[in-house]
Amino acid sequence: MKKIIKCTLAFLVMNSFSYGQWNPNGDNTTSGNIRATNPNNTAASNSLSWYNNIARLRVGGVGIGASNGFDFQGPGDTSLFRIMGNGNIGIGTTSPGTWKLNVKGHVNIGGDGNYRLRTRHVDGKSSTSDVIDDLYLNYNSGKNVYVGYGDNAHSNFYVFGRIRNGGADFQLGVHDGRDQGTKTSNRALVHYINDELHLNYDSDFEGGTFIGGPKVIMDNVGIGTRNPDPNYKLSVNGKVRAKEIVVEANWADYVFQENYQLPTLEEVAIFIKENYHLPDVPSQQEIEKEGVAVGDMQRIHMQKIEELTLYILQQEKRIKELEVQNAKIEALEQKLELLLERK
Repeated sequence: MKKIIKCTLAFLVMNSFSYGQWNPNGDNTTSGNIRATNPNNTAASNSLSWYNNIARLRVGGVGIGASNGFDFQGPGDTSLFRIMGNGNIGIGTTSPGTWKLNVKGHVNIGGDGNYRLRTRHVDGKSSTSDVIDDLYLNYNSGKNVYVGYGDNAHSNFYVFGRIRNGGADFQLGVHDGRDQGTKTSNRALVHYINDELHLNYDSDFEGGTFIGGPKVIMDNVGIGTRNPDPNYKLSVNGKVRAKEIVVEANWADYVFQENYQLPTLEEVAIFIKENYHLPDVPSQQEIEKEGVAVGDMQRIHMQKIEELTLYILQQEKRIKELEVQNAKIEALEQKLELLLERK
C-alpha cells in the first residue's frame, strides 16, 4: 500500500496535472487521469479516471499484479475490503474464493430499519470452512422465526423432507385467524414423559380431535387406559356403544356333520355335576381372569344351540316312537276290553 501511495504521489507531481502543482496541504485537482504503475511490473497499473461520464477506478495491464484487483486497507495494512480481478468481493478476508461476496464477520442488513433481503436460495455452511452444512436461524437468540407472516395475506411454508422439532411442543393454528377457544396454547403434539406422544395435549383444541381419511391405521390402541394390553390391538377401559360389530370367527356347523360325537344327556349331566358348567364352555374363573373372546363365545353358543337342536330332534323322534307304541297299546287295551265283555 505504501508503495502504491508513493508511486501515485510521484506520478501526480511529475505528470498528472495540466495546471498547478501538487499541494500537500490542500485540495488537488486534475483534468486527466491519476495513474500508478506496479513497481515490480510497469506494465500493470491502476488509475482513477472518468469514462463515459462515469468515475472509474481501474486496475489493468499485463503481467504481475495486473489481475489481482484492489485491496482497501486500514491502519497497520489491515485488509478491510478486497475486490478480486474477477469481480469477487471479500469483506474481512483477502480471499473471497469463488464467491461473488464473501464476508468474514457478522452482517446486519437493513441497519436499524425494517428492510428486506431478497434472494432465491439460502444454504447453511460449516463454522470452520465454506463447506455447505446445517442452516441456523436465530441460533441461540431465544427469538421466533416467522415464515410468510403478515397482516393481510399469509404465505405457505413447504418442506420437502422431514421436519424435526427440537422442543417438546408442536403448536398449530396460533395465528390462523380461526376460533381459538378459551385455551390458546394450541399444543397439537407434545412429547410427554415416558417418551409418550400426546395428540391435542390437555384438550387445547376444545372442539375435539378429528381423524379423517378413508383409512386410519394404528397398532396397539388404548382407550381410557395408559397401559393397553400388548396382546390385543384395542384395549378399552370403559363402556363401548356401537350400532354394529362384526367379528370374524370360526362357526359351529361341524355339529351337524355325521361324524360329530354328540355327548349323551347322561354324560352332560355328569359333567355339569362335576364342573358346574357346560362342556366346552369356559368356567367362571376363566372368564373372570381372561375375559370373554366374543368370536369364540359366539361359536360356543352356536355349538350349544345346534347340540340342543340335535337333542330336540332326538326327543322328537323318541316321542313319535312312543306315540306309535301308545297307539298300539291303546288298540290292544280296546281289544282286551271287548273280549272281557263277551265273557
